[in-house]
Amino acid sequence: MGIMATQYIINFINQLRLKKKILIISVSIIFAIIPLVFYIQAYIETVNIGKDLLGESRYNERITDARKYALVMAGIFSIFLALALIIINRFINNYIRILKSLDECDILKLKEYNDVQLSLNKYTVPFIFEKNTLHIFKLGKVTSIRGSNIVNYAIEKIYSRGRVFYRLDINTRNGKYHYTMYNIDKQAKMLQRDIASIMYKKNC
Repeated sequence: MGIMATQYIINFINQLRLKKKILIISVSIIFAIIPLVFYIQAYIETVNIGKDLLGESRYNERITDARKYALVMAGIFSIFLALALIIINRFINNYIRILKSLDECDILKLKEYNDVQLSLNKYTVPFIFEKNTLHIFKLGKVTSIRGSNIVNYAIEKIYSRGRVFYRLDINTRNGKYHYTMYNIDKQAKMLQRDIASIMYKKNC
């Protein structure tokens, strides 16, 4: 493998890991803020009503209840956070494993797809071609489809409720797969070309 291709993959993996850190930090902050906001709102509401109207016993009870509910929420969100971290880590690890298995031809194709992605989706390309296999990344999962298993496929531009997107349908010997994609014309054309290539083993 050439130096430029190797360097591109190293940079790609570094960018992917950076995105992972940002995502984990963002999710953690959101899960931490929600119980805190709940407690602060309940506390302010109780203070605004005041001890005179509530009575000292009821006042203290409301403050204690708000604290308890906030802690329960924090505990529940911690479980969801742990599950989210497991999914994110598994997804990124699978992504990196596939990146490390690419040859120079695959890397050039990867760069093509990465270059046409929207800014926020750079370095999280949803389609990676590895020799004669298409890897599709969606919602934390990866689906690998060998070209020899593809019976037919179709890529169609869809107009729905003011939105425009592409739909990819792949029929294989093992089942049917359906994916929606951003409205990126160049990506659709590349997929049309590259899926045909792996079906007939003309990759590179």
